[in-house]
Amino acid sequence: MAQGRVAREASSRSGAPSRVGGFSLIEMAVVVVILGLLLGGLLAPLAAQQDAQKTAETRRLLEEVREGLLGFAAVQGRLPCPDRLADGDGLEDPRVEGADPPEDGCAGGEYGGWVPWVTLGVSPRDAWGRRLRYRVTRELTRRVGDPSAAACVTPVPAVAPRNPCVLELGDPGDISVHGRDLATRAERLVARELAAVVLSLGPNGLGGVDAAGAPLSAPPAGAEEELRNLDLDATFVARDRSAPTPGCRDSAAAAPPCEFDDLLLWVSPHVLYNRLVIAGRLP
Repeated sequence: MAQGRVAREASSRSGAPSRVGGFSLIEMAVVVVILGLLLGGLLAPLAAQQDAQKTAETRRLLEEVREGLLGFAAVQGRLPCPDRLADGDGLEDPRVEGADPPEDGCAGGEYGGWVPWVTLGVSPRDAWGRRLRYRVTRELTRRVGDPSAAACVTPVPAVAPRNPCVLELGDPGDISVHGRDLATRAERLVARELAAVVLSLGPNGLGGVDAAGAPLSAPPAGAEEELRNLDLDATFVARDRSAPTPGCRDSAAAAPPCEFDDLLLWVSPHVLYNRLVIAGRLP
């Protein structure tokens, strides 16, 4: 027994590993790897769940903006002008009498910009904290029967004259939305002659501004469809979401599609006219 005690003491002094005092380094490494795998498996679905929640919240906010636009039209007899990008105060920027041509409903002839959230009493941002964009048809920003536009009538031979400076029943929208089949890369028309479009730039926010008003990075050159939603014209894109991919190009069948996560909602002119008729703004 004395020999066994001496051997144990010698082993202890020599620094040989002992299983009495705790785990070995190998065992600790295995535990760390297992914990990492467990946490990774938990975080991935959590991130997906948060993304789905923010997407649903943003769609709800877009719906609120659409209802705000229709409510404004029922009261004012027209759709609001955007809050100009250079302004950003949340107020619509309508035509200035004497400074803007009578056929223009909005200041400076600008029909694309930010949602006029102060004017409408809605949220200015999506669930990711980025400003919401807005585009409206020019003729639908003029008031029904606006007396200041009395001289702005363009007669058309053999057709009852219409006034391009006021909103009249049957005036078409000038906005179109296009989509793309990601498998064939064929473009298709989704909607046309829309009254207005409201746009969230999605989780990536590329081309937008953050909650503090600081501009975010622009989409890459190949992301033609996110870029089309930023150029302030009357053509927009709405298609399935796609992830960031190196060497992408949206219009090239030989290259993978670029990241796209924009969310769009639009106002049909038929819904607009229905609200205006119900409100007594149109016959």
